[in-house]
Amino acid sequence: MNTPEYPVDEAERLLALNRTALLDSPIEERFERITRLVAHFFNIKICLFSLIDSNRQWIKSKVGLDACEIERSTSFCGYTILQQDIFVVIDATKDECFSTNPLVIDHPHIRFYAGAPIREPNGHIIGTLCIIDPISREFSYHEKQALREFADMVEHEITRIDPQKLQQKLSSNRMRTRSILATLPDMVFVIDRHLRFLVCNEHPDLLKKQDEIIGQTIGNLLPNKLGDELIHNVKQAFSTNNVIYQNYSIKMLNKYFEARYKKINENEVLIVIRNTTEQVLINTEIRRLSEVARQTKSGVVITDKKGLVVWINEAFSAMSGYSIDDMLGKKPGELLQGIETSAITVMQMKQALAEANSFNVDIVNYSKMKKPYWVRIACNPLLDEKGKLSGFIAIQTDITKEKRDEELILNSENLLEAVIDTNTIGTWHLNIQTGELLINDKWLALLGYNLTELQPTDRSTWEQLTHPDDLAYCVIQLERHATGQLPLYEANMRMKHKNGEWVWINSRGKVSSRTSDGNAEWLLGTHFDINDRMRAENSLNDTSKQPPVSGLLSPLKIIQ
Repeated sequence: MNTPEYPVDEAERLLALNRTALLDSPIEERFERITRLVAHFFNIKICLFSLIDSNRQWIKSKVGLDACEIERSTSFCGYTILQQDIFVVIDATKDECFSTNPLVIDHPHIRFYAGAPIREPNGHIIGTLCIIDPISREFSYHEKQALREFADMVEHEITRIDPQKLQQKLSSNRMRTRSILATLPDMVFVIDRHLRFLVCNEHPDLLKKQDEIIGQTIGNLLPNKLGDELIHNVKQAFSTNNVIYQNYSIKMLNKYFEARYKKINENEVLIVIRNTTEQVLINTEIRRLSEVARQTKSGVVITDKKGLVVWINEAFSAMSGYSIDDMLGKKPGELLQGIETSAITVMQMKQALAEANSFNVDIVNYSKMKKPYWVRIACNPLLDEKGKLSGFIAIQTDITKEKRDEELILNSENLLEAVIDTNTIGTWHLNIQTGELLINDKWLALLGYNLTELQPTDRSTWEQLTHPDDLAYCVIQLERHATGQLPLYEANMRMKHKNGEWVWINSRGKVSSRTSDGNAEWLLGTHFDINDRMRAENSLNDTSKQPPVSGLLSPLKIIQ
């Protein structure tokens, strides 16, 4: 079985079909009347007015068939929409295109078919008017003309405006207009040349009720200076096609408004009035904040709630090189961020702004001359008197020197770490108050251990590995240094190696931090292997006594 091809204008054809609003619509007598007339005229079993959708033949009106739709792939009408004129099949059983078609083999056992393409007003073929018979028959030239004329009647009905539908559409448009007017944040009026109010939406800012306004003139409703200004602007709007702007206030209500006037036609002017009280108060607050911010040495940026700059102070201009004209109406990041700016920090700022939250970050900005510099930004939302977001204020402090100092410190620490690694020096960090002990890999390597073998480490770890004869001396020296009696803790001691041997270690340390009441808290120190030297000295000295330390050279003076 062959399947019909798609027209070359298929996409446009389907759009045109949807615009008619006929697809899947209820039964309409105007089309039913035509299909009945066609079936009677041709004395035929089946007559259909169908619409060809993307994958189906949907039947809008029918005589002699129960089905509401047919698959497009099997439909005869799928071929008709490819024609410009009447498409006829005399005997489908003898037509190689249709002989195996399910509609021929099974119900409704089509033998004869004649179809006329149906066009919508723009000329796209959207369906067919067809007649079908289970008996083959000839179809004369005059019969083709008659079918075409009946198809023209269908097209006329498609084009014809249905008064009932027109009224429904008009009612729908009115409802939509009322709904739109009801949801607008502005007051909307239409005024004629007699200065009468023709249209007015319900709005909390109206000075009178809606039904008390419509039909009245501006002079009757507003017999004052404001009314005179409205009359003047309406007359001016009638004389031009431009939008007329007006800002005014009602002092007794402490409210501010912006009015816009635009001519609709020669008889009507549209007036849209917006309550700008909130924005006026925001601008007043911005001016106040600006005066305060002008006095600070930190950079200050004030934005609206969309994050667009409305003001910067002189300190920010000095820091960034950008003037207020450069920044106004732009998002700061558009100008200030560059290749070294952290994308993660930028995302954190964007998320905080989206959620109207405060944030504090350090970030690299770029000056107008494209020179990078570090800033610390403290940004907070600005709220109006009702607690609603009105904007943001960001205080920016140049911390470039601070970051450079941090980098120098980090480089020094990296250098120190490199020296420690190169000289096989163990480091330890002991909390005298809690007993917590932090040690590095080199400290462990001196005794043949790795960290997992000694975890968890604390003061008892050190005490258990220290020779009992040396431990008491070490503890005394620690206490004396911690209480300020010695400027430095230093001791030579034997510690137990993993292989069971005692190895000599030189330990030195110094208090690195104290508690709020002045007591020693953390001690930072080093371990250094002096085993070879001590063996040499012990061959001459009594090993039961603590060897002198004055002759030992400090391996690395990092705790002085």
